[in-house]
Amino acid sequence: MESLVSDLPAIVETSDESFESDVIERSRVVPVVVDFWADWCQPCKTLTPLLEERFAAADGRWLLVKANTEQNPAAAGQFQVQGIPAVYALVDGEIVDFFSGVIGPEQLDEWLARVVEQGSVLELRAMEESDPGGAAEKYRELLAEAPNDAKLQIGLLRSLHHHDDEACRDFLETLEKRGFLEPDAEKIKAALSIADGADYDLDSLVELVENEPENFQARLDLGTAQASSQEFEDALITLLSIVQDDRHGLGDAAREKMVEIFKVLPGDSELTSIYRRKLASALY
Repeated sequence: MESLVSDLPAIVETSDESFESDVIERSRVVPVVVDFWADWCQPCKTLTPLLEERFAAADGRWLLVKANTEQNPAAAGQFQVQGIPAVYALVDGEIVDFFSGVIGPEQLDEWLARVVEQGSVLELRAMEESDPGGAAEKYRELLAEAPNDAKLQIGLLRSLHHHDDEACRDFLETLEKRGFLEPDAEKIKAALSIADGADYDLDSLVELVENEPENFQARLDLGTAQASSQEFEDALITLLSIVQDDRHGLGDAAREKMVEIFKVLPGDSELTSIYRRKLASALY
């Protein structure tokens, strides 16, 4: 795994105020090892040199963050630190492993090797858009060894979505057989459904709806076509009108299409906020 932290400081001393950016956000780029310690902790003084020696030799494959519990009480509480030293590894914003107390050099080397291995997924994440075919191949190799790993499954799904919609749909069906889908998978499912409207002739549908305002199927097709053309606000206006005017007919299909649009829009989208409220008012 190549260095991903060449522009970052050697060892980060964090605080409750900077913990989110120092640890959580940086772990989306490179594995982060957080060492909770304190000046009065004698075992910490044994473990610290071991961690720092290995970080110096790691060539940027992971980042070491020191969290003094006196300055990070909120973070220590969030991580449910019961005693120190306590060392946590984070990858992509999530804790993937931890240990407490002092462990020997060989155990520490084995633990760090596992962290680096899990961090290899971050490199694949970066490849998903630049080389989706290559990323998909590597995800499949990793899934052969860990077939139930949800992160690897969703990574493969994202990679396929970037370059092979048919294979993406097939793999999505496989994931659905588990009885649930992760939020990322739901978003991709919605995006694939919305893309189905690309075959519609948008201009012809606009004209048809203008001439036949009570043709709710044409309105639904128009909303679908607008969504597939990334005209999301126009699509939401069109689909909402069906919910309002034909609630017991095609209203439910229009509602489902609106929900699909909500899933593909950014989480903080103002459109989502506005039209969720309007949809709720139309329904209730």
